[in-house]
Amino acid sequence: MEEEVVAILKSRDIPFKYEDIRTALEDPGTRDWVRKHLGDDTLLSREELTLYSKIEASAGLDAIVQGSEFSGTRPVLDDEIKTATESLKASTSATESQTEALRLQCRELKSQIREAEQVEQQCSKSASRLSTGHTAERQQTDLAV
Repeated sequence: MEEEVVAILKSRDIPFKYEDIRTALEDPGTRDWVRKHLGDDTLLSREELTLYSKIEASAGLDAIVQGSEFSGTRPVLDDEIKTATESLKASTSATESQTEALRLQCRELKSQIREAEQVEQQCSKSASRLSTGHTAERQQTDLAV
């Protein structure tokens, strides 16, 4: 865990002393707090910190906070985002399964259509042969009479 904390602090250019981290992490309560609060989902990235610092320095942050009505809005929680993402993944998977089933059905229908066309062509050829044979027989009968 000590290495993780050091990596987090270094990545954000936060000064620290190794001994202070080691001493702090000896306390179970502190370790629990660190696990809960020092992570990518709870800390600002470098880009976010830069943006926040610029807004704060320009006094834009006060204007944003004071000019906005937050009582009707609520932040989206990480768990809600995770749940929504899982739901989207599940629906995507279901859609992909349905798409594959429809592809298979489409192939089968095309195959049946081809077979039906071949049967129709064979019937047409057979009818044509019968008609030709019947016409030839009739002509012979007419000649004989």
